[in-house]
Amino acid sequence: MGTGFGFEISKEDKIGAVFGLDLGSINPSDGGAFDRGDLSIAIGKYFDAYNTGVSLGVKNITLWYAGAGRNIPSYYAAATKVAVINDYVTIMNIGFGNNAFRTITDTRPSKDRTSKVSPFGSLAFYPAPQLSLVADYTAGITSVGIGVVPVAAWPISLTLGLYDVAKAVQGHDKAIFIASLAYAHSF
Repeated sequence: MGTGFGFEISKEDKIGAVFGLDLGSINPSDGGAFDRGDLSIAIGKYFDAYNTGVSLGVKNITLWYAGAGRNIPSYYAAATKVAVINDYVTIMNIGFGNNAFRTITDTRPSKDRTSKVSPFGSLAFYPAPQLSLVADYTAGITSVGIGVVPVAAWPISLTLGLYDVAKAVQGHDKAIFIASLAYAHSF
């Protein structure tokens, strides 16, 4: 489970920031609800003339951790390009990051994965305003999915997908079904 908060730092310069909180182990039967909390922080700038944004961020900043060990922060840089092709919106993301962004085949401990980076990227195509087709490549793992906003007036989205379609994760012999439900509120 996670939550996030984004805000505008400079309207004139189109600079913003995002803070996110991921809560792990939300099942009380596995040793306690919310036994891990990790913070993520990113800052970004949007360039109107190019329909492009850039961001720098860090994820897995451990706030509390009741389990064994601790998360090691993962740093990243990314760029996003919005394009309209024949009246269809396409959004492309590319970037690179260390630690959690390293390819899944790099099995060294997290503290040793901080010195090298791996690329990541995603592509979203919107055949209709409330429907998106998404492909993602992060940490050497390819996932595909479909995102739906059931009611345009409600800030709720549902995403259904397949994780690890190329079977990059050791021991995976088939893709894994994934789903998310998101709610956004602007104020």
